[in-house]
Amino acid sequence: MTENTPPTSQEILPTIQDVLEAVNEFASHVDKRFSDIDKRFSDIDKQFSGIDKQFSGIREEMATKSDLNRFKLDLIDVIDEKNADLKADLTILMRKEDKKVVSLIDLLRKKSVIDNTEAAKILGMDPFPQDVVI
Repeated sequence: MTENTPPTSQEILPTIQDVLEAVNEFASHVDKRFSDIDKRFSDIDKQFSGIDKQFSGIREEMATKSDLNRFKLDLIDVIDEKNADLKADLTILMRKEDKKVVSLIDLLRKKSVIDNTEAAKILGMDPFPQDVVI
């Protein structure tokens, strides 16, 4: 081949063959890298699937705002009932003690330890004021 004569097909053929082999080798490397990337994406998809399952479990077990409000109202109702029961029990105990005080004042008045005015003053006190019966 001289500088002015074009190359023959026999001369060009090895060069084209080299280029085709290089392109083919490059394509093989690209295919391998895409396969690796596909595998990585597949692994990531599996991880996301596991996370989705965990979140689904959390969502199923998680209390909603309405659940918490319902629980709060139920708890308030129970506490109100317990407070009412306690108030009633305390009132009963105080009435029993008040009967004892009234009996003691009546006894002290009968024995002339205190007079009717003092008895009326003591019996007129809270929590259960009473009139003196002479």
